[in-house]
Amino acid sequence: MANPFPFTAGQVLTAAQLNGVGETTSFTPSFTQFTLGNGTVNYATYVRVQNLIVVQLKVTLGSTSSFVGSSSFTCPVTPAETSQFAIGVIRFNDVTGEEYLGVANMSAGNIQMRPLNAGVTYLQFTTTSSTIPFTWATGDSFTLTATYRVA
Repeated sequence: MANPFPFTAGQVLTAAQLNGVGETTSFTPSFTQFTLGNGTVNYATYVRVQNLIVVQLKVTLGSTSSFVGSSSFTCPVTPAETSQFAIGVIRFNDVTGEEYLGVANMSAGNIQMRPLNAGVTYLQFTTTSSTIPFTWATGDSFTLTATYRVA
């Protein structure tokens, strides 16, 4: 169902409209500085509630997937703000069982994936690469949840 908002004062709501509130919608992200190759987008979904979007994304890398720099992906719905820090959290999962945390930022209208560097006095954002937060291999994955306002 399409987004049921906005409702107006005095409007009689149907069951379909009420059921559509918070309905999950799939989307196909376009990546920058990341090549999916033969990897898998396990899920790419969002929920819209009024002016808020909640995005969830999980990607598992294949043998031809690669990170080459500061990676990001397209928003499913145009954001109200094109630059905004800390709109969500990312978990980078190494097939060895190690997990690393990162932050999702809004950058130039895309959701940027930023690992956290713990090798300094205070945590810092860093950029993804072929070796950050670890050397990527088949079966590695990343999972993200982010929230932002729509335009």
